[in-house]
Amino acid sequence: MLENLLNTKLKRKLLNIFFAFPRRGFYVNELRAMTMTKISSRSISRALRELARSDAINVASKRHKRYFRINHHFHLFDELKDLAHESKQDFEDEVGKKLKTLDNLKLVILCGIFTMQTHLPVDLLVVGERVNRIKLQKILAGIKKLVGQEINYAIMGKQEYDYRRSMSDRLIRDVLDHPHIIVLNNLRS
Repeated sequence: MLENLLNTKLKRKLLNIFFAFPRRGFYVNELRAMTMTKISSRSISRALRELARSDAINVASKRHKRYFRINHHFHLFDELKDLAHESKQDFEDEVGKKLKTLDNLKLVILCGIFTMQTHLPVDLLVVGERVNRIKLQKILAGIKKLVGQEINYAIMGKQEYDYRRSMSDRLIRDVLDHPHIIVLNNLRS
């Protein structure tokens, strides 16, 4: 049964979105924008119907629009979450590719909403010299569409990062002590 829920790349992307934001409901158009593919709304609706038929997601209506949310009472919820988390690499690769287009980066770490640790103060830590903030803002706007919410981020130079890390700064500790994804690491330590 689980194989049928993850048998297409689209279903895996949709489930990753649902597990990343388990309390939120999504409309078809939101999901289409977040998957960052040129897939039609009809294809997404078909995949959502299959997931709803298997009871993995719930469907509700609000103002004559249907929205979808992960079903926390699904009998294979934990197994599905583990399998979807394994396929989450596609989503992380897409975000990583966008961030790697910035110049002068030394370290890029995804945390917070990207690792389902929503209580963390930042979702993205960028270490680099003379990082182009305008280009970063454009990239973050695209990522915001992908994840469906604001990205909290911190930018610092290598010297500041090294100092904060040596002083056991709370922000750095929060990022490194919790689950995180290192997208780029050009530091020598």
